[in-house]
Amino acid sequence: MFETVKENNMQLIKYSKALTLKFLFLIIFTGIAHSQDSLLLSEQWKQLKVTLERRSDLVSVMRKELSKSGADIRREADSAVIYSQRLFAALNQQVVLNQPAIDSLVRLNRNLTSSLGRTFVLLEQQPDKIKEKILPYLAQLERVENRIHVAIRHFNVICLETDRPECRFQLEVGEDRAPQVRF
Repeated sequence: MFETVKENNMQLIKYSKALTLKFLFLIIFTGIAHSQDSLLLSEQWKQLKVTLERRSDLVSVMRKELSKSGADIRREADSAVIYSQRLFAALNQQVVLNQPAIDSLVRLNRNLTSSLGRTFVLLEQQPDKIKEKILPYLAQLERVENRIHVAIRHFNVICLETDRPECRFQLEVGEDRAPQVRF
C-alpha cells in the first residue's frame, strides 16, 4: 500500500514539475512576444516621429524664404512655425504612448496642417518670383506629407497587431490621404 501511495506521489511530483515547466515556458514566451511587440511599436513610433520632425524643419526653412513676402503670408507662415515648434516639442516630450498623448499630437498636427493650408492659399497670390523660391521646399514638403501618412498608417497597423489600439492616430474623413500640394 505504501508503494502505491509512493508511486502516486512520484507521479504527482513529475506531473507538477512538467506543469511548472510548461507554465514557466508560457510566461517566458509571453514576455518575449510582448517585448518584441513593444520593440516593433517603438521602432514604428521613431519612424513617424522623424518624419513629423522633418516637416517641422521644412516649415521653418519655408518661413525664412517667405520673410520677404507680404504681411499676411508672413503672419500665416509665423503661425505655421509656432504650430510646428509646438508639435516638435510635444514629440520630444513623449515618453509614454497613450491615448491622451496621441490625441494631443493629432490635434497639434491638424493645427499645423491647417496653418500650412492657409499659407499655401496666400502663397498663390504672391508674385511668381516668390513662388519660384518656395517650389523646391513645396516638393520636399509634399514628399514628407506622403511619408507622414504612410508612417501613420503603418503605426496604426502595428498598434492593432500589438493589441494597443489606444495608441492609434485617429484619422478623420479625408485624412487617410496626403494633401495635394500643387501650384
